[in-house]
Amino acid sequence: MPNDLSAKKIGALGKGIVSLSGEARLRALLRHMAVRMEQDDDKEWTTPLLPTLTLLSTSPSLPRPSLVFAFTPTAAHLNGLSNMHGGAMATLFDFCTAAVLVLVTRPGRYHYWGVTRTLSTTYLRPVPVGTALLVECEAVAVGRQMSHLRGVLRGAAAGKDGGKGVVYAVCEHGMVNVNGAAVEAMEGQRLVEAGRGKL
Repeated sequence: MPNDLSAKKIGALGKGIVSLSGEARLRALLRHMAVRMEQDDDKEWTTPLLPTLTLLSTSPSLPRPSLVFAFTPTAAHLNGLSNMHGGAMATLFDFCTAAVLVLVTRPGRYHYWGVTRTLSTTYLRPVPVGTALLVECEAVAVGRQMSHLRGVLRGAAAGKDGGKGVVYAVCEHGMVNVNGAAVEAMEGQRLVEAGRGKL
């Protein structure tokens, strides 16, 4: 049974998100998702990633907007070898790289993220549970209908030479803008009504 208090929080957050832009919109969406996680009926695939995912920085500057998340895999993200599951890494990349589009969105153009067209992930080394990670994401190109995004999953700890941490995986992500008047109206209504099927 859904928690009514959380539903009220979700509805209040949803009303405010639609009018925001840039980093404020992204942070509001992340708060909205955190509140949704409290719902007993939350079935969002990315939910197990969110408790240890933190937005560290954003740079909305065109032509290459970017952002960095911190993430630490837990037992919920593991494979049979006690390393981060490849599917969990791909989901992490899918979510984090798409979030870059929130920084440069406007009505009719990735206003509600879009959908994945391609997601190519290259796994370079295993990620043990508890490893502090950075997910560095950038938009290589953002077009009217399609965008090309890139992500790097690296250790948060500095490398042996004092430089950036070791790279665990990289990805390229193609997104398609699916916005239209009907999609925007439906998504706005869903945010306002907390995704509880009251369309």
